[in-house]
Parts: sequence; structure tokens; C-alpha cells
Amino acid sequence: VTKFLRGLSYIGLILGIFVIWSGVMSLILDIPPSFQYRDITEDGSNHFTSIFLIVIGITMAFKPISDLPISSILGLIAGTVTAFVIALLVPDWAVTLIAGVVNPKWILVIIFIIVTVIVALTAKFYIGSLQKISKFLSWPPIALVIVIFCLVQGFALWIFGVSIFGLNLL
Repeated sequence: VTKFLRGLSYIGLILGIFVIWSGVMSLILDIPPSFQYRDITEDGSNHFTSIFLIVIGITMAFKPISDLPISSILGLIAGTVTAFVIALLVPDWAVTLIAGVVNPKWILVIIFIIVTVIVALTAKFYIGSLQKISKFLSWPPIALVIVIFCLVQGFALWIFGVSIFGLNLL
């Protein structure tokens, strides 16, 4: 892969994060996708557009990070946070009670390892599935269809104020 394509891939990661944010915020804050759409339909958010933005954003974000061990990183973060919170929340009298039987540090280490492994394996499964979907959607014929659809949907919302699908589920 050339440096140019790798650079485009990382730009896609950043844009993917913004696209996810845009889709989520339009659903939460009931923001219409365009001023024209708001003027014509007098509705808030278009659920189809918002959900489509979230799906495309996830695809854009997961394509460039296929080389990173993201599931292991998530597992380590979850294990560390869990052990830290337990260390903060367990009262001193319970620590001294446990210390009579076993060293409390070993219990924290065991909890850290268990949480890390469970979260890492679960994340690996789900992230692997999302990366396979991302790889399929980035296959050139499929990507071309998605690009054409996105352009038609974007221009329909921006110029005419209508969505391709009047899908308002909520």
C-alpha cells in the first residue's frame, strides 16, 4: 500500500469518527439533515439518514485500524479500570479481613487478568465481525454503489429536501 493510500485511509478514520458523531447527534438532538428537509417536512431528524451515517462511519473507522490490536488494548483498559475501581471502593476493614486469608494484591491481579481476557476475547469477536463487514463494503463494486447512493441521498436532502426513503422508525 502506498503512502498516499495509507494517508487517505487515516483521513477516512478521522472522517468516520465525525460521521458517527454526526449521525448520533442528529438522532439525540433531533436535528434535520438539511435546512431544505426541515422546511419541507417540518420533521426533526431523518432516522434513515442518521442510521446510515452511523453504519458508514463505523465502516470508515474500522477499515484503517485492522492492523492495530484494538481488542487487546480495550481489554487492558477494562482490566485496569476494574482493578482500580475495586481497589478504591473496597473498604479498609474488608482488605484486612481478606489479608488474613490471601494477599489482596493477588486478588486484584486475578480480577485484572480475568476481566482483561474476557473483554479482549469479546472485543476481538465483535471487532473482527465489523472489520469483515468493512472489508466487504470497501470492495470496489460495492463501494461504488454506496458512493452513488450517498451522493443521490445527499443531493436529495440538500437540494430537494426529501430523503430517498421516508424511514422514520422512532
